[in-house]
Amino acid sequence: SLGATSVLHVVRYNKSISYLQNYRETIDIIRRATDAAEKHDIMILCENVWASYLIEPMGMARFIDEINHPLVGIYFDVGNVVRWGWPQHWLEVIGKRAKKLDIKEYDLDVAMKEGMRAGFGKPLGEGSIDWKAVRKELSNLDYQGWATAEVKGGDKPYLADLATRMDKILGIA
Repeated sequence: SLGATSVLHVVRYNKSISYLQNYRETIDIIRRATDAAEKHDIMILCENVWASYLIEPMGMARFIDEINHPLVGIYFDVGNVVRWGWPQHWLEVIGKRAKKLDIKEYDLDVAMKEGMRAGFGKPLGEGSIDWKAVRKELSNLDYQGWATAEVKGGDKPYLADLATRMDKILGIA
């Protein structure tokens, strides 16, 4: 065992089949993996990605609920949802299904002027995300899971700044 507590499953959209068929097949794939998850006591966490699939919180919550397994949840990417909504609203809906967090910033103004991917270019705490509202929802959930910075790498000063920013936006410091 490597000591992992979860595996990440990216919920992809296969546009060569219908949305409903993709939905059903993806649920089936995850359900087939739950025996292995139980054997190794490891969670299967689905991440909300930019795949034009499960891009709103009610759909993601329903997807997880239909799988109906205690080891299946959500690896919630805070920055990814800003293209279609707000992370605090997602957290209100997905609730305890969120088991781990990917933390990154997103700036809608930059995205509209320079392209959608460019929205990820701002440092943590300097974009469109209302981190105070995100913290409030995490507090309402009594969230105790991981929060991973999903950002580019860098040297020691960059990483020190990143750690300070993570502490600030998550209300740790």
